[in-house]
Amino acid sequence: MVYALFQEQRQAHTDKLAIVWKDQHYSYQSLGNAVDQLINDLHAVGIQAHDQIALFVPNSPEFIIGTLATWAVGASLLPLNTAYTEEELLSYTANAKVKLVLVTEKEDQKIKDLGLATLLIDAMPESIAQSTTTANVPADSSALVMFSSGSTGTPKQVVRSHGAVIAEILNARETLSLNSDDTIMCCAPMFHAHGLGNCFLAALMNGGTLVIHSGEFNPRKVVKTIAEQGVTIFPSVPFMCKMIASTPFKEAPNLERLRLVYTAGAPLDEEIAIAFHERFGMYLGQLYGSTETGAAAINAYPNADNRNSVGKPLANTIIKLIDDEGHPVPTGAEGEVIIQTAAMTNGYTGLDELTAETFKSDGYHTGDLGIMDAEGYLRISGRKKLMINVAGNKVDPLDIEKVVKQLPGVIDAVALGKPDPLYGEAVKVAIVSSGNLTAEDVRAHCAQHLVEYKVPKIIDFISEIPKSPLGKVLRKYL
Repeated sequence: MVYALFQEQRQAHTDKLAIVWKDQHYSYQSLGNAVDQLINDLHAVGIQAHDQIALFVPNSPEFIIGTLATWAVGASLLPLNTAYTEEELLSYTANAKVKLVLVTEKEDQKIKDLGLATLLIDAMPESIAQSTTTANVPADSSALVMFSSGSTGTPKQVVRSHGAVIAEILNARETLSLNSDDTIMCCAPMFHAHGLGNCFLAALMNGGTLVIHSGEFNPRKVVKTIAEQGVTIFPSVPFMCKMIASTPFKEAPNLERLRLVYTAGAPLDEEIAIAFHERFGMYLGQLYGSTETGAAAINAYPNADNRNSVGKPLANTIIKLIDDEGHPVPTGAEGEVIIQTAAMTNGYTGLDELTAETFKSDGYHTGDLGIMDAEGYLRISGRKKLMINVAGNKVDPLDIEKVVKQLPGVIDAVALGKPDPLYGEAVKVAIVSSGNLTAEDVRAHCAQHLVEYKVPKIIDFISEIPKSPLGKVLRKYL
């Protein structure tokens, strides 16, 4: 179903520029040709509808080709962070029951060494497929598999259907008036819901152009590209905007086509918003969403009064706030954020009890705390859950604690999030040890078992973990 949306754009905008990446340019037709070839390759290795395919590819045209071909054959997609350790890769692919991993030549051997089957994506096939066979999948069939950390101590598998993905695309289209005149800059990783939904899908499912930035974020290069390519929308994250606002330019860039810049993934610090406004004359918008729901609310064009808000719900999306008893809170009062949208998952695979606790008749219970003003603008004020948010990457403290406690000499450990001006939060771990452990020892150990953003940035050795009389960890004292 999702692939059918791309086919509509391919037919309507055959020769239009679809992707710009480095010095490569793809029209909708040439992109479609590459997808057609991969569709045939997937059929040739026995992939069938409802199989699960992992994508281990950085931001590039290959990521898009792999995604579209996976959906075309009726398989579900598991996008993977290319920075994952071997341990993490094996865990995620096993839990998702992955049959095949799509890779480029650079990543191929790493995946094969793990004993996983691979298939190379050819971004520029020498021949054009004469015919392809695509699957007719129902709206409720699985399209996208992602993992969201939580209080269970293990990653929760989130499956979103074709209908849910399409709902997010259409909700964003209606809310932001997305169309074929838009050029969207993608610096956020596409294995993340932000880069996938708000960049890739927002551009190519509306006939627009996607400009892909890969590798280390370079503010001068990004701003130059925005000017040269006539970018209209820049979905970003706070630390990127902070770097752009603080970077000197020899001459003021021409950003006249840029109609929307917004951040997602982590809270936007007010200082960043003010600095960006002083530099470019526009306040940064904010988007609010999750792996479970996709984009849910946006403050696209904020002013001085509401710049600290994540805005109003997207089209066809309901957001309400409730108290601990489940009752709606009055305007201006704090309550838990509940999201109701056709774009969300139905629950967590194999975790029936947690699903029942989190997904109820009134919607998805986020665990976030918020305040809604009289005009309907939502401000996120905190969290009920212990999740750490590192630049939009959700980190379960229990994941960190489990790894740290494996280190000889560690008696006890507690992980938590601390405010960070660039990334929203940084991972801190408080450790009770019996030996001569150093912070370097802890970081080196964690780096062997955890992806980079999960490695503790702050390490504090203490004599005792503060706990209540009932044994509950008192994190406010750490």
